[in-house]
Amino acid sequence: NSVPSQNRPCEYARGDLHLRIGPGGMDLSLEIDIDDYVLGISEMPYYWGFESNSGLEALKAQALAARSYARELQIHRPPPGDNLCAAWCDVRDTTIDQRYVGWGHVGLGIDEWIEAVDSTANQVITHPDAPNGTVVRAYYSSSSGGFTENVHEVSSAYPEFTEYLSSVDDHW
Repeated sequence: NSVPSQNRPCEYARGDLHLRIGPGGMDLSLEIDIDDYVLGISEMPYYWGFESNSGLEALKAQALAARSYARELQIHRPPPGDNLCAAWCDVRDTTIDQRYVGWGHVGLGIDEWIEAVDSTANQVITHPDAPNGTVVRAYYSSSSGGFTENVHEVSSAYPEFTEYLSSVDDHW
């Protein structure tokens, strides 16, 4: 579901579009394979995958984090009414969850991004302290200012994640 005030290019592909009447009017959702979804993520510049920028490792990390975040939301999304997503939506296409542009990618490095997603296909991040010892909701960003935040300092919505989502040095 898109936030109406956001005007940005987004090309949905490789899935089934569903149009439904929702609480605020018409809702559009895309049913898509998880790896096709990850291909549509656009959080950090794809040119970070160039050899001159340390190669594909940063893009692979984003692909793993994006896939893990989406998979964990499928498993543990709060019930409708507690969030902006309707009952049939696991992940929103805005920065509320992850910036999804579908096939509306622009810029250098798209081939490197596709390679990074393909080389991590079907892989997710797990942790023994995650709820039920499962997939982690991998919060990530392209810039943290040198340190990440403890999850409980950012959100009180997920107290079960405070065991393992703690501040780390991110000086790069």
